[in-house]
Amino acid sequence: MIKQEIYLERAHGWRVTCYYAVTHYEVEEIMQRLIDVGCEGKNLQTAYDNLSSDNLNTGLCYSGNGESVLVISCVTSPAQFFNSLVHELHHLASHIASALSYDQKGEEVCYIGGETAEQIYPVVSKYLCKHCRNH
Repeated sequence: MIKQEIYLERAHGWRVTCYYAVTHYEVEEIMQRLIDVGCEGKNLQTAYDNLSSDNLNTGLCYSGNGESVLVISCVTSPAQFFNSLVHELHHLASHIASALSYDQKGEEVCYIGGETAEQIYPVVSKYLCKHCRNH
């Protein structure tokens, strides 16, 4: 697993904790982080079920208290990693836009997505590029 912390200036310093290549071994750490950002009840149980299943090609994104947790499990291919990542990035941008009362169809939510992509690129490129994975 790789953990990455990013801060989104366009979202007033919103903090995002990203976890990549997650297996069931990291459940406790991620569950605590979800609790820290305000996840509880059914959402917390669903996250636990997802994380502890050890299923491939899954992910989750939860946001609260000006912070988000984004998780991508282990995957079966670079294309599947990209699929999961794009899916969860959409949730992330939507959560932030909603919390900050941004127009969901406006430019600001797209800039948040772009800023996130730019900051996570150094890590996620290793999962997308065959050459990078092998060296």
